[in-house]
Amino acid sequence: MDSWGYLRQIGQRRNVHPARRRQSRPHSGLRHWAGISNSGAHLEQPGTRAVPSLRYLHGAPKFSETTRFADGDVGPGGGFTWDGRAGTLKDQARIPLLASNEMANRSPAEVVAKLGKSAYAPEFREAFGTDIFEHPERAFEVALSALDAFQQIPKEFYPFNSKYDAFLRGEIELSEQEERGVALFKDPAKGNCASCHGVLSRAGQPPVFTDYDFLNVGVPRNPRIAANADPAYLIWDCVARHGAISRRAVSTAASSAHRP
Repeated sequence: MDSWGYLRQIGQRRNVHPARRRQSRPHSGLRHWAGISNSGAHLEQPGTRAVPSLRYLHGAPKFSETTRFADGDVGPGGGFTWDGRAGTLKDQARIPLLASNEMANRSPAEVVAKLGKSAYAPEFREAFGTDIFEHPERAFEVALSALDAFQQIPKEFYPFNSKYDAFLRGEIELSEQEERGVALFKDPAKGNCASCHGVLSRAGQPPVFTDYDFLNVGVPRNPRIAANADPAYLIWDCVARHGAISRRAVSTAASSAHRP
């Protein structure tokens, strides 16, 4: 097995390992790798955001304040997490591992120490050297790469298995009612959904129904998230970091939806 294959295998095992059980509910494949759950060292700290889905992120561009969208507007877009602060899947994987209200590891070295005691530690040593755990910084980067590789398994993270995908592949026909729905979705004078949620295949890949925009769509704060009880709580870091840089700058609502 090549190193990429090892990384995928290790990442998959690591994601369901007991050491990650505090994240198993929000990051469950049954919930499309999304949700709300208490985390922290003793599973008693509530999260400050609903975990966004990890599915269909393989084509996400890096965050930019000056993304040019199909309608000609320019604003913040791209990246990972609700505010684009992670530039890659590896960057995204790092955040929960070290956040006090998530995995609650105090340092990369603490993560590596746990990995060195895990059931799959021998696989790490076989793939990356018998002394891998003697080099915490390198071992931590390998662990992030493993999670990155895991999130690029098509069957798990971008299966493209909806009825619409089958239609685009020419495997089925839509009903008359469904065809009217597609027309309504695309029509600029009616639904106009496709202006943000593109429906065209690109480079042989079916559409993911997002332009990776950040947009206030008026959704109220989620009362299941305790932090939202404080009206001064700012959900979106990109507002704090970048300011209200266009009409697309987000506040307390939601980013453009994509596939679940």
